[in-house]
Amino acid sequence: MAHDALGAHAQDELGLHDLQRANPLMAAVSSALSFLIGGIVPVAIIWFMPTAFLIQAIVVITLLALVLLGWLSAYSGGSRPLTAIVRVTLFGGLAMLVTYLIGHWIGVAL
Repeated sequence: MAHDALGAHAQDELGLHDLQRANPLMAAVSSALSFLIGGIVPVAIIWFMPTAFLIQAIVVITLLALVLLGWLSAYSGGSRPLTAIVRVTLFGGLAMLVTYLIGHWIGVAL
């Protein structure tokens, strides 16, 4: 404790060790894979859905995928499912809406 009081406190009182530190490379890889896998859902809808129902299908199926991902994150993290589902679906839906509006405004302007 004489050399590193904070480290000693973290190890003894909080149970934190060097092996539990965040790995930035692992975080970057898992984030990239998450975006890749999450992006496959709307792209697959575009490939397989008739164009007459394309926007509605993308919105509905993507929101259902967000509900599933919210539940999966809560299950894997040991937290409350409803809170995670609402958070992931709400912010994912909001991001989808903002992206759609920006694309619409740019498309009208061009």
